[in-house]
Amino acid sequence: MSGAVSELAPEQGSPSRPVLAAFGEHHLVAGAILGVVALQVFMIFTQSMNWDEFFHYSQVYELQRGELTRNYQVLHARVFAWVPLLGGDIITQLQVARLGMLGFELVAFLAVVGLARQFADRTAAWLAGLAWLAGGYVFLHGFSFRGDPMATAGLMTALYIVSRRKLTWPMILLASAAVAFAFMTTLKSVFYAPCFAGLAWLRFTQSADRWDLVRRYAAVATLAPLFFAAMYFLHRSGLPTAEVTAPRLPSNGTRFFAEGLFPRGRYTVTQLAMAPVLPLAVGIASWLAWCARQHAQLLALAGLVVPALAVILYRNSFPYYFVFALAPFVVAAASGLASLKGRFGTVLLVVALLISPIVLTLKEPKNILPRQRAVITEVNRLFPRDTLHLSYTGMPADYPRVLNHLVSGIGIEGYYRAERPKIAEAIIDGKLAFVIADNPVIIAALAGKPMPRTLLPADVAGLQRNYVNYWGPIWLPGKQVDRAGALEIDIAGPYTLAGAPVMLDGARLSPGATVNLQRGTHRVAPPEDGESTFWLGNRAPVSPTQPLTGPYYYGF
Repeated sequence: MSGAVSELAPEQGSPSRPVLAAFGEHHLVAGAILGVVALQVFMIFTQSMNWDEFFHYSQVYELQRGELTRNYQVLHARVFAWVPLLGGDIITQLQVARLGMLGFELVAFLAVVGLARQFADRTAAWLAGLAWLAGGYVFLHGFSFRGDPMATAGLMTALYIVSRRKLTWPMILLASAAVAFAFMTTLKSVFYAPCFAGLAWLRFTQSADRWDLVRRYAAVATLAPLFFAAMYFLHRSGLPTAEVTAPRLPSNGTRFFAEGLFPRGRYTVTQLAMAPVLPLAVGIASWLAWCARQHAQLLALAGLVVPALAVILYRNSFPYYFVFALAPFVVAAASGLASLKGRFGTVLLVVALLISPIVLTLKEPKNILPRQRAVITEVNRLFPRDTLHLSYTGMPADYPRVLNHLVSGIGIEGYYRAERPKIAEAIIDGKLAFVIADNPVIIAALAGKPMPRTLLPADVAGLQRNYVNYWGPIWLPGKQVDRAGALEIDIAGPYTLAGAPVMLDGARLSPGATVNLQRGTHRVAPPEDGESTFWLGNRAPVSPTQPLTGPYYYGF
């Protein structure tokens, strides 16, 4: 096909030729690719952790503790189970895990380049790979710790094999295993079905022995489910049975397409703004194929863009989704990039592709990651690793959570519908040692202002009545003395006074005094000056002298 493409998009004279005569366009593109990868490595160690990365990494520790109950879409926990063995704090471990995800991203990148040769010359194929690596959210999240880089690597590898390689039995087995690996990682791998169908039809129209090719494709289609079943049961063996606490929600398959058109439209608009060359190149590629009456190629291009078009309806088309969706999209853009290269020159095209990653690197705030590390460091100082806590996603990923799902979206809705206040139960039992107020649902509950259909009334009352802000987003069990003249105790146990002296049940208490309080109402005379807090425990916690303020996550 590359010969046909060269006829469709002939090389034209360009202003970059004098420069490239000395340097070579291949070296220019290769240098740009290495530069983008170097920037991503820099971002791995400077970009703040996304809330979803903490959540996914907490599942690695759930597996380690024998608490992971999910059968599906948690393959990352198995693949990266070795990372905690390296030691270090959670931030350092996540950075190592990000390097692993970068490896999956590079596998997908090589498959993109190889597959793009189906539609364009060698330089344009490498430009397609560069366009993907540098393409806005792909640059920011291509190494993020979640399943998308893994699934993309598996699916793009399989696409490359079935469309570009001779389908020997080793290749059939490899393609089947790659597809199974991707489906074990995420169900949305099904969005690639049109990609496989379009490329299979293109190869079928070009094949000299079409029925032999059909038999080999049938082998892939048969073996992939078998590999998936093997992976599924290997993962499932040894996992505990999940506790059923909630009525079934409507099918996720329908829920993910039930929020109207462009449910995450602002991310789509932002992606278009960060990588405007890509839709332009796909449009050019489609027009060239149409004009040349290459209908099989046009069908293949249409299949390759379907995962990206899913943003029209798919509710989870958050920034990380574009890592997954744009890999086949840039393959469809390859011949369009060849045309742009011929018209404007390689230098100008490379510069246009590099603007986004350079700007994003400079724009990324460098003060969020230190705040995240500070919170985790303080939690490590205060509590042993088996301490139960509540947080949005599990920022201290090695600590068990009272709710092991996100405190948002489908997870919190299912919790609300179950009508069992697990947070309140843990509070009354004295097991919920700390709370990290890192999302609006938890912040509102601590203030006694519940958000609809999130936490249950008993949870909100328990959090508002029994936790006091300690430092930054960390809240600890305690009671702040107010002017009401009464101290309502829900958690029986020792309490240590901090702040100003108070009169409690007729006895004067000085700061540092510890008293055993039973559940119920205790009479208290608030201090005339200053504030007083009873902290649960035999001593009052001493917070760091440096205050911690500001956001704990950036952007998405």
